[in-house]
Amino acid sequence: MRPRIGVSSLMADASSWPDWCRRLEAAGVDEISVADHLAPGVLPPLPALAAAAAVTERVTLSTMVLNNELRHPAVLANEVAMVTELSGGRLTLGIGAGHAEAEHDAIGSPLPPPVERVARLEESVIALRRLLAGEVVTTTGPTLHLTAAVASPTPSHRVPLLVGGGSRRVLEVAARHADIVGLTGFSHAGGASRLTHFSDAALTDRLAFVRQLPRDRTEALRFQALVQLLRITDDRQATAEGLLRDWGADLPLTRDEVLASPFLLLGTVAEIAGQLHERSERLGIGTWTVFAGRPIDAGLDHRLDVVEALDG
Repeated sequence: MRPRIGVSSLMADASSWPDWCRRLEAAGVDEISVADHLAPGVLPPLPALAAAAAVTERVTLSTMVLNNELRHPAVLANEVAMVTELSGGRLTLGIGAGHAEAEHDAIGSPLPPPVERVARLEESVIALRRLLAGEVVTTTGPTLHLTAAVASPTPSHRVPLLVGGGSRRVLEVAARHADIVGLTGFSHAGGASRLTHFSDAALTDRLAFVRQLPRDRTEALRFQALVQLLRITDDRQATAEGLLRDWGADLPLTRDEVLASPFLLLGTVAEIAGQLHERSERLGIGTWTVFAGRPIDAGLDHRLDVVEALDG
């Protein structure tokens, strides 16, 4: 199985966005995704993907992931349906429970407790799946009330649904209702992100947990992982030791665990291509999304070299 490569783009300059998307597609990237944060340097996901749809033909497009707390599912369904039509059915809707407390405080909308957010996420996911399937939806759930709601335009293409997050509660929602489970390697607790399943062994356990959960769909689950760092280096061990020094207590792993972590890609271009092939086959993860455009990331060229190496 050839691993699919996605690029999660953080681009501050909207004017360069179309050329950026064209470059990614021409280089053979499989998916362009956009994060959802109320922060400088992050483009609004659905308008950005609509623009990407206009200048690309093959690459799939995804939200990675939308904050459910900021969107009403009936309104979101209309926007997703429109981008789906504009892209010829290339959109994947990724959604999560939200976690950035500071962003919510900045707009005067306090972030609810996790148990409330996850319950609301499940209500939204159920409604979104029905709306995007062209159903007329009426629901009187605990927090979501719809009366004869429909998505407009009516999608003429099926919209794959990705639910992403790190907590067991979110993964339970994903297993029940999603097409794709998005894995991050971390969870959020007490207003902070913690690397709760960042090692190979911890991710293997997390995948086993998800795979044994009950499911309301007949299709097999697919998996996507959000790689936190890709670094080209001729000395993997020295790079791992440097990360342990730089990240300190935020990286609670041994050097060998850092080298083996599926959420870190360290090595030469050929070594990283080999890691992706091996991890895809062993873990059953089909899509690996890498960042580009953050200060921590060196740029785009090496990522595109990895894409080329996967086919070599």
